[in-house]
Amino acid sequence: MPDRDSEKTRREQSGLKILLVSKDSLFARVAKAKLAGWGHTVHHESDLAAARQWCRLDPLDLVIIDFDLPDGAGAALCRQLRGTARPGYVYLLGYGSTTDRQLAIAALEAGADSFAHKPLHPGELRACIEHARRLLSLSNTLFHGSGADLVSGVLARNAFERLFRVIFAQCERSRSTGLLTFVEVTNMAEILRHDGIDGLNAIEMELAGRVAALPRASDMVGRLKQGQFCLMLTNTSSLTGHAVADRLSEVLQDLGASSAAATRRPQLAISMVDFPGGWATPYEVLERAPRTSVAAIIESAQPTALPTVP
Repeated sequence: MPDRDSEKTRREQSGLKILLVSKDSLFARVAKAKLAGWGHTVHHESDLAAARQWCRLDPLDLVIIDFDLPDGAGAALCRQLRGTARPGYVYLLGYGSTTDRQLAIAALEAGADSFAHKPLHPGELRACIEHARRLLSLSNTLFHGSGADLVSGVLARNAFERLFRVIFAQCERSRSTGLLTFVEVTNMAEILRHDGIDGLNAIEMELAGRVAALPRASDMVGRLKQGQFCLMLTNTSSLTGHAVADRLSEVLQDLGASSAAATRRPQLAISMVDFPGGWATPYEVLERAPRTSVAAIIESAQPTALPTVP
């Protein structure tokens, strides 16, 4: 599941990631060829169960759903996608019989953004894709304006960076010190492989909730990228910040133990860095400054001290 900035860039430069759910193999071949020719990445599934599994494993921009599937209504897939927390908005395009108005109504009520009628003409398909692209672009704009991360509910990276620039400048003027404490899931690939995006989302939401419950009112928590959160502590340094790391280790020990969506427990690394710390810009602190690793959480083991990460 990529962060929103990288998602926006990918959508603009490499097209959309599309799942086509259709029992019509001929239509699927033609549609895949057309969509790929327009610069999009397309995966095809022919039934609802396989489509659900693919949605769990891969972050998507657009799902095209045939509402006459072999093992259930496409409305069920729409409702599932609308009920799942995801890093970005997923555009849902339903299509079905030219004469069945109730089918179109059912699709829209289930959460589809639009509905097209069979046979789906290439020109109509392209118009629907362009409409989806515009809506997804608007979703990105609204997201960055709100400042909230859609999956975790804490500050998104852009909002966190804006606030960090202000705090960084205040610390330079007052010659005071702040502390960034990072919490990172180190076995994301394993979680994605076994539990898909739903499992990782569940872990991130629980992780964000526990980290966000710790700070003082003057502190802030942000999601910097997939699987990485940062707690910004003002008027604190690494000399006194170890108490925060110890508290984090305590509250994160059983993370994921009760999650129905995740069968793999997260492995966590906790590290910290002082700011300004001689660095010229906030970006350098976030991306280049060496972090002192203070704890690792692996399954139910006790936190272990780690050396400095260069």
